[in-house]
Amino acid sequence: MTEVDDLADRLAASAAEHSAVLGKAAQATAEAVTRSQMQAADALPVRTKSDRQAAQWIAAHIDGRERRLQIVPEDIPTFEAANGGAYAALRALTGGDWTVDLVRKVLAFAAMPAVDRERLAKLAKFAGSLGVPSIAIPTPAWLDEALSTKPPAPMAGLAALVLTAALFGIPDDEAHWNDSDGA
Repeated sequence: MTEVDDLADRLAASAAEHSAVLGKAAQATAEAVTRSQMQAADALPVRTKSDRQAAQWIAAHIDGRERRLQIVPEDIPTFEAANGGAYAALRALTGGDWTVDLVRKVLAFAAMPAVDRERLAKLAKFAGSLGVPSIAIPTPAWLDEALSTKPPAPMAGLAALVLTAALFGIPDDEAHWNDSDGA
């Protein structure tokens, strides 16, 4: 390798590292804005209708731990503000046109604490036709770990199950998923 090649390799590596740092900083800033929006939603004169604690949860066993995932119908406008159309996402997940990023977005939203999703739903209702401001949903560390260390296709099935439950409803006996068998 020549000195020029070595310099080019180091510059490319430095540029990639710089880009990754900027991406993480932008994500952190967006998540901070979303947290601020959620805190402000507590003061809004809007009530939500869903009892998220009593509503159906998907019991997902991932890496030997149970994760409770949920998107209730009242969360769909907020999900769509953050991620695009819920039905389009479901069609991509069930039709084989999914991406790991789509799987991450669906599961990160569903993994949010119920109180945070309720706050975002209040924000969406209050905003009405103005729409919900940009929303950045944080990705839990366990989800990033699972998507980076295991084949992602079974997790796409879990994301499809979560959206199916939100959009159509599912029987309670089908509200479970296990990463050891993908169902």
